[in-house]
Amino acid sequence: MKRCLIFFLSFGITQCYFSDKYQEYFFKTLKTCHKIKELSIYPTKAIYSIPPCDEKLQVSLGNVTIFKKNIFHNLTALKIITIFGSPKDGIIRFENNTIDFSKNQILKKCKLLNVGLNESTIIKLPESGSRLNEIDLSGNKFKTFDLSILKDSKHLRVLNLNSNQLSNLAGNFSKLLKLAKIRMSSNQISFLPKKLLNTIRAPQLIAIFLHDNKYRNLNDLNFHEISLHHKDIKIYLGQNDINCECPSSPILLEGIKLERIVGECSDGEKLKNAINECNSVKESNSKNSVSTFIITISLFLLHLLV
Repeated sequence: MKRCLIFFLSFGITQCYFSDKYQEYFFKTLKTCHKIKELSIYPTKAIYSIPPCDEKLQVSLGNVTIFKKNIFHNLTALKIITIFGSPKDGIIRFENNTIDFSKNQILKKCKLLNVGLNESTIIKLPESGSRLNEIDLSGNKFKTFDLSILKDSKHLRVLNLNSNQLSNLAGNFSKLLKLAKIRMSSNQISFLPKKLLNTIRAPQLIAIFLHDNKYRNLNDLNFHEISLHHKDIKIYLGQNDINCECPSSPILLEGIKLERIVGECSDGEKLKNAINECNSVKESNSKNSVSTFIITISLFLLHLLV
């Protein structure tokens, strides 16, 4: 609190840290914190209002913290917001189950870490014209995630959905043309539909992180749709116990570099050899099938002529 008192006297402070004990007094006294470049709050009960800030807001929350409706509306100059949930259960009570950042047009980084969010949580991000380039929703409880939430985040470069309970994604990536990294490690993903992968068109995309998921078969590595629009993209698949059994259809991975494979196909060379071998067998079987068909037809026609 000492730094805050100095601020009131000199208006020269750049950081302020306080907890519940001083929250009410601080917010009643301070109408604006445009001189504060970083505001860190460590409450254990509730946050009812926050004065406008220029740069950063970091909130570390206790088990019973409540965020009131529209609490972020006056933070129009905020560039970075980080909210850390309780390390015990990560449950935060957002009024009406809604988090509304729609008024924060210059917000660049939004991090809501381990706060108990799930697919029923309503997240309102800045509308068209937003400068948001990173959103981190890791450590929450999403079983599915609707990408349409991000439809107006046209400058988004990093999407972090690590450490949730994801098994699938709703919506598509078609509006996210500035994406560079997609992080979906430590989830329950075993397969991503081709229709969804085909919407990943961001030319600057360099990596997709899928560590520690449920990929098990070569047949599930259907990343060819991505390679049609990107060159030398890396897909990280560490801690997925992938076996080398030949899939039911050819595997096309041109332009894709798979990293940190585990299981029977535990390194890139083994994986490459397995894929080539499987595809060769299928090609050979296909040719044999065609040859057998031609011979059968020829014998049938010969029989008719005789």
